[in-house]
Amino acid sequence: MTIPGGLISTLLAATAAAGAPTEIDLLIVAGGGGGGSGTGSAGGGGGAGGLIYETNEAISEGVTYTVTVGAGGAGSGGVYPASSLGANGTNSSFSGSGFTTLTAVGGGGGAGNESPAGTGGSGGGGGCNGTTAGSGTSGQGNAGGTGKAGTNRSGGGGGGAGDAGQNANASGNGAGGDGGAGSSYDISGSSTFYAGCGGGGDDNREAND
Repeated sequence: MTIPGGLISTLLAATAAAGAPTEIDLLIVAGGGGGGSGTGSAGGGGGAGGLIYETNEAISEGVTYTVTVGAGGAGSGGVYPASSLGANGTNSSFSGSGFTTLTAVGGGGGAGNESPAGTGGSGGGGGCNGTTAGSGTSGQGNAGGTGKAGTNRSGGGGGGAGDAGQNANASGNGAGGDGGAGSSYDISGSSTFYAGCGGGGDDNREAND
């Protein structure tokens, strides 16, 4: 079963019925962070929501389990000469009586000119003033990439479940850093990547959500 998120958190209560599997696999992904905006220049990419994958988790007949699906964070509303941080995503979780709650942490927002970017499941990318990236949550994601100040200023990419965001200007041409890759799982029946993230903006552009 796949449960999509929305503009607000989604709550679903499901009761394990008689004859249902007593063990299930769970893939939980939180909402990603929003991109930041710099002062007339580039912001960092938002970090991916934290990812948890657990297999053979025991559930009990007659117990109601609650699934919370976190929404993505809003991108920065900063317009020149303003600068602001993107909002963090919100957490996703799976819980129930007698079950140890699993909580995936929302992704960190990308930086504008602030330092550092937001921390979260995966961290947001740093902004165009060389701001540092946000860190990720151990076991759920990775850090974002650092922003670049001065000549060829640009924003770092947000972190993903598979790897960290790329630092800004990595190739020396002023480009924003690439977002970190997601991780691949076949829980849906086919191999699919989850929890990838946004890249950083280059000069005079805002970052991706």
